[in-house]
Formats: sequence, structure tokens, C-alpha cells
Amino acid sequence: MMMEDKFALENKALHKRLVINEIMSKKSTEVAYNAINMLNTITNEQVHTFGVKDNTDAIIYAIKIVTKHSYMDGVKAKVEEMQRGVQVVKDLLSILFQKALPSFWDNSIKLIPQQKYQEILIQARMDASQFDDLNTSLSGTIVINKLSDNFEILDRFKVLIHNIPPLSHTSCVDLEVLLKEMSYYVIPTYEQWKQVERLGKAKYKLN
Repeated sequence: MMMEDKFALENKALHKRLVINEIMSKKSTEVAYNAINMLNTITNEQVHTFGVKDNTDAIIYAIKIVTKHSYMDGVKAKVEEMQRGVQVVKDLLSILFQKALPSFWDNSIKLIPQQKYQEILIQARMDASQFDDLNTSLSGTIVINKLSDNFEILDRFKVLIHNIPPLSHTSCVDLEVLLKEMSYYVIPTYEQWKQVERLGKAKYKLN
């Protein structure tokens, strides 16, 4: 998997999680846990007073809500883990960017395609503005210092390349699996959730 594909997967996962979070925001794990606790402490007769037909079904509904949230948390944690690896790379390269090496990312923090970046590099090499501060009393030392900056960038880049952590295909596969689990895991219907919600919120009243 190329780095561009990795970024695309991360963005896809975050967007999908955001969409699902809008649906799940009113179906909190706290209410679900409260409902489970209620079902474990009241009798079957008392359960019916909350409009719940079957306490076992209600527990299953509550557990499904908790499980859905756990998949959402898993996707978020995995993306953050993968992004920390990218940040390590950015920190390593920031030294070179400060020395006039063109950034690998555009203004929207998206990775620049390789072909486009090669064009940027060529333009940077042909840019004579780096010598604008040189005056007519040009000395060999000044020119050498100017040119040596480019060689220093190249040398440092070679060293940094060996220190960049490899792209983990396992992490990408793990995220793909979590994304599918989060997306396709079926949650209770509106009416089923309302049973759980009545039980979960009743706990506050009983306390």
C-alpha cells in the first residue's frame, strides 16, 4: 500500500465514523450500561412496567449499542496510531524543509503526488532567487556555502530515509477490518432502543 492509499484509507475511516457518530450520538454507552444494570436488579414483572416485553432481548439491544461504540472507538484509536507514525516522519523531515527542501504536503496537508513533487523539485533547482543576496564582490567561499546547503540537504535526507519507520501493512489491514465491523454491525431499531433508553434513564430516577 502506497502512502497516498494509506492517507485515503484514514480519511475514509474518519469520515465514515463521523457519519455513524451522528446516528449514535443519542444512543450513549452510559444509558446502555445503566439499562443492563437495571435489568440485572429488577424482576420480570417490573421490567414490563417500562414497556419492555423481554428482558433478555433488552439486554441484547443494550449490548449491541455498547459493541457499536467499541468499534467506533477502535477505528478512532487505530487512525490516531497510524497518524502518529506519519507525524514521526514529518518531524524528521521538518529539518530539511527548513533548509529549503520543498514540503511533501500541500497547504491542505495532503501528500503531493510523486510526479507533481518531482516537478516542484526541478523548479526549485532552477530557481536562481537563492543567490539574490549575493553582491558583485562575489567570493568563492560564499558560493561554496550556498551550494553546500544543497549537498547537506541531500546527505541528511539519505540518513533520515533509513530512520523513517516502515509503513505497516498490518495496521492498514487492521483498520480495514475495524472499518467494516463498525460500518456493518447492526444496531437496534428505534423502538428497540427506546426500550433500552427507558430502562437506562429510569436508573437516574430510582437513584
